[in-house]
Amino acid sequence: MRIKTLRQGAIGIAAAALGLAGIASAQSTISTTGPGSVNIIASSSTNTATLSNNNHVGVSNLNTQIAVSGPANVSGNTIGGSALSGNASNTNGTITWVSILNGGLLGTIIIPTTGGGGGSIVLTGPGSVNIIGSTSNTTLTAINTNIVGVNNNNNQVAVSGSANVSGNTIGGSAASGAAGNTNTAATTVAISNAANIPVLTPGTSGGGGSISLTGPGSLNTISSTSNNTVTEVNTNVVGVNNTNNQTAVSGSANVSGNTIGGGATSGSATNSNTTTIGVTISN
Repeated sequence: MRIKTLRQGAIGIAAAALGLAGIASAQSTISTTGPGSVNIIASSSTNTATLSNNNHVGVSNLNTQIAVSGPANVSGNTIGGSALSGNASNTNGTITWVSILNGGLLGTIIIPTTGGGGGSIVLTGPGSVNIIGSTSNTTLTAINTNIVGVNNNNNQVAVSGSANVSGNTIGGSAASGAAGNTNTAATTVAISNAANIPVLTPGTSGGGGSISLTGPGSLNTISSTSNNTVTEVNTNVVGVNNTNNQTAVSGSANVSGNTIGGGATSGSATNSNTTTIGVTISN
C-alpha cells in the first residue's frame, strides 16, 4: 500500500492589517498513485488579530481666590467727607477638552468562508483511499478601555470693607463696595472607538478540492472546517466632578454720632457660576 500525504499550513498574525487571508494550501495535486494507495491532502490556516486600546486620562483643576477690600473710615472731623470702601471681586474661567480616538482594524474585516485550498486527487486507481481535509481558524479580538476623570474645584471668597462715618459735626455719606464672584467651567469629553465590521466572503464548503477518476472500490472524502470568532469589548468610564464654592460679603455702611449725617449705602454681594458639560462616546 502506498501512502502519499501533502500537508500545508499557514499561520498569519495581523494587527490593523488589510484583512485576513484564507487557507494557504492553494493547488496541491496528487495523481497516478496506483491501486490500493492512500492519498491525503491536508491544509490548515490560523489567522489572529488582536487590538487593545487602554486610555487613562485624569484632569484636575483647582482654583482658590480670595478678594478683600480695606475699610473706609471718616471720624473726628468738624466737616467729614464721604467714606467709600473699594469693590472686591473674583473671576475664574476653566475650559477642559478631552478627545480620544482609537482606530480599529481598518474598519472592515474580511473573514473567508472557504475552508479548503483547492487541492485535487486524480487517477489513484481502484481500492484507494483519498482524503482532502482543511481547517481554517480566524479569531478577531478588539478591546477598548477608556477611563476619563475630570475634576474642577472652584473656591472663591469676596469681602468688601466697611465704610464708617462717625463723630463728625457734619458727616458725609458712607458706602461699602460691591463684592462679587464669577466662575465659568466648560468640560467636553469625546471618545471614539472605531467599530470593526466583519464581512464574510463567499466560498465553497470544500474549498474547491476535487477527487476524480479514482477507480472502483476507492474511498473518497472531502472535509472542511471553518471557525470564525469576532469579539469586541468596549469599556467606557467617564467621571466629571464640578465643585463650586462661592462666598460674597459686602461690608457694612455706618453713619452715626454726627450732628448732621449723610446717607449710608451697603454694596451689593453677588455670585455667578456657569457650568457646561458635554460627553460624546462612539463605539
